[in-house]
Amino acid sequence: MKNIKPEVLQNLPPTSETGRYFVHSSILNKTFCIEPIGDHPDNKRSEWGDINPATKRVEGTYGDKHKGSVKMKDSIITKENGFENPLFLGVGVSPEGYISMLEEKYLKQIQKE
Repeated sequence: MKNIKPEVLQNLPPTSETGRYFVHSSILNKTFCIEPIGDHPDNKRSEWGDINPATKRVEGTYGDKHKGSVKMKDSIITKENGFENPLFLGVGVSPEGYISMLEEKYLKQIQKE
């Protein structure tokens, strides 16, 4: 995250609204920005709202705050913002598990050297 534009990190909304958080790996000496993306095409989520008894369709909206995710267009994780390797892990993949896997891979690599 050393190349991230400073203005990107200023005035970020609270984690409770976006689900965005940062994890630092002391093994890799890197900080990872993690953002759940709510409207990614691979993210098949249930619709939330009220069922209209006449149409049997889900209706109503509860707004965009406190969903615990961001929309793709609102993501700060882009190459334009200075992120080196933006990557979508997919539904059900743990970001912490992925970082642990990178750490293990790195530790094995330096043991071989």
